[in-house]
Amino acid sequence: MPPRPIHHWKSFWLGIIALLCLAVAWQRSRHYSDELSFDLGPHGLYIFIEHEAGKVSLQWSSGTSPNWPRAYSVPLRSRQPRFPSAASISWHDGSVRPFRSGQLTFAHWYLILLFFLAWLAFLIWRRRRMKPFGANIHPPSETPTKTES
Repeated sequence: MPPRPIHHWKSFWLGIIALLCLAVAWQRSRHYSDELSFDLGPHGLYIFIEHEAGKVSLQWSSGTSPNWPRAYSVPLRSRQPRFPSAASISWHDGSVRPFRSGQLTFAHWYLILLFFLAWLAFLIWRRRRMKPFGANIHPPSETPTKTES
């Protein structure tokens, strides 16, 4: 029995939906700034997620509260670059500020590319796994044997 066509797979359609969601998030981030923060206890850990200018940032700090807002969304006033730098990491050890902090940033186009490559590799792996066992092995041709006369 041959395997089902790829357009019948749930993993194919879920990947399409995920790519569309990432593309919509990228487009929205070029026009709006969405931010969300979490306070995980007094003098504990503070997490701040920012989505703007074509990129997603995850910031964290420990020590004195940086007074980040809880959540809000505002329109951006200026045009943002379509393709910002792929990724960046920064770390502050607390010598300049009263708290240690770090930031991890990824551009949306980079996240879409990484997801697409991983999804494509998964689909290829799954397709190969679903081939019937021995599909590439051809039966030996029947060669006439010499008869002794």
